[in-house]
Amino acid sequence: MNNKEVKDELLSLHNDITSLISDLREINIRVNDLWNNIEIRYSRGSVEVPSQTRYDKNYTVAWDKDVYTCTCPSYKYHSGDCKHIKAVKEGDY
Repeated sequence: MNNKEVKDELLSLHNDITSLISDLREINIRVNDLWNNIEIRYSRGSVEVPSQTRYDKNYTVAWDKDVYTCTCPSYKYHSGDCKHIKAVKEGDY
């Protein structure tokens, strides 16, 4: 290879690398957008948790960020997390 061919090859490689860096930045932006969407989606929600004493009964555990509520009588009449909320926080549901 002569000097011109080497320069042309280096310029071509430089352009390829610059393009790859641009693509990686775009991918990073998309991944961050997706991650933020996931965090927002899972920062609030609800899930049905079956009663441990009645096979035909479910309770709804709902959350908004770190605030949890449950439709069971225990949550309604006692302070603190009921067993359904604890199960959701522990990842059982």
